[in-house]
Amino acid sequence: MGFDGVTTFQDLYRYDYLLDKWDTMTNYPGQGGRNTMATSLSNYAYVGGGNFNSSGPKNDFWQYDMVNDSWIKKANLGMGACASGIAFTIDSLIYMGLGNNGSNNLRLLYGYDPNTNVWTQKANFSGQGRMKSTCFVINDAAVIGGGFRFGFGRSSTLNDYYEYNPMSNTWTSINVQNFQGNRRADAEAVGLNNKAYIVMGVDSVGSTFNDIWEYANTTVSINELSQVKSIRQLSIFPMPSKGVLNLILEESKNSTFQFQLFNLNGKLVQQSRLIMGEKVNTVTLKSLPNGLYIYNLSNKKTSYKGKIQLMK
Repeated sequence: MGFDGVTTFQDLYRYDYLLDKWDTMTNYPGQGGRNTMATSLSNYAYVGGGNFNSSGPKNDFWQYDMVNDSWIKKANLGMGACASGIAFTIDSLIYMGLGNNGSNNLRLLYGYDPNTNVWTQKANFSGQGRMKSTCFVINDAAVIGGGFRFGFGRSSTLNDYYEYNPMSNTWTSINVQNFQGNRRADAEAVGLNNKAYIVMGVDSVGSTFNDIWEYANTTVSINELSQVKSIRQLSIFPMPSKGVLNLILEESKNSTFQFQLFNLNGKLVQQSRLIMGEKVNTVTLKSLPNGLYIYNLSNKKTSYKGKIQLMK
């Protein structure tokens, strides 16, 4: 897929790193081919939107089965027609957004659940709407920034970055004073362990970069370490759960807590009141479908949050 300045490509190739060779796969059957959005989850790739030659943005969305080399059409993009947006995966959801619809710069973000084939709108991007942004995932959060504004040309290239937290569905501005990589669009980025790397791109006058920048969000790392330390007294087992959860909260003297369970779209799917102490509390989850869930165990003084996986 891609564009050579004249022709839009919809071909697909697979690289075998063990044999150091490329294999031709089934062509992309969608309407676009250039400026599409793409990400992956498990053995599937997800591709949508984009343009075909000089035509306007498209709204179709496809799943590619890497094992069977086949494409299946899915529900159209939640934000409608879109090109040059961003795409990322966190836990079991696909996220796509930003970009342009042929007339306006978009700030929209939607999450797609492959299990239900449903798009759900998320909190709008905090910055200006933009296209050809940089996007990467680090510590279960997405960082998005850079890019330029549709209709304003490369001179509108931006250098602000924001972090999206899917658990709270909120955006936070990131201090980029130490990022000396200049304003850029079309950059590639990847998250690896607790760091991310921004590679190359195009500046505000159309010149290309060949540099590499490393990003480390120490604030996120410190918060995660603090959370792990504070949650040691709460035991939840077995993990993954086959339909039953056991909870023990040490150092709790028969205190009343509210246990809430949310799906990854933020919908409350189950709740109950528990008396936490030395005894084991049992919560039954047999009415819920398999998948990842977010739990919240809280009272007026404290709160414990985390993820559980249900595999019956």
